[in-house]
Amino acid sequence: MSTCASCRADVPAGASFCPSCGAQHGQGASTTDLKALLDRVPIANRVVGVVTLLVFISMFLPWYSATVYGLSVSIDGYHR
Repeated sequence: MSTCASCRADVPAGASFCPSCGAQHGQGASTTDLKALLDRVPIANRVVGVVTLLVFISMFLPWYSATVYGLSVSIDGYHR
């Protein structure tokens, strides 16, 4: 067994990632392989991440706007 450099937990011999924090360990996996990293993220966390991003973006979109005699008013989720 060896020790993880990130969290100091014990890592089994031959392991590519730390079982405690998920940091890359040894020479097993490549950090540039995005698909392999996404496969390790649970589907619930992916859904929460996407929904959070959509809510954040929608805060800056206009919810309601009106134009009367050339005067325009819009209301959005971001209050200045």
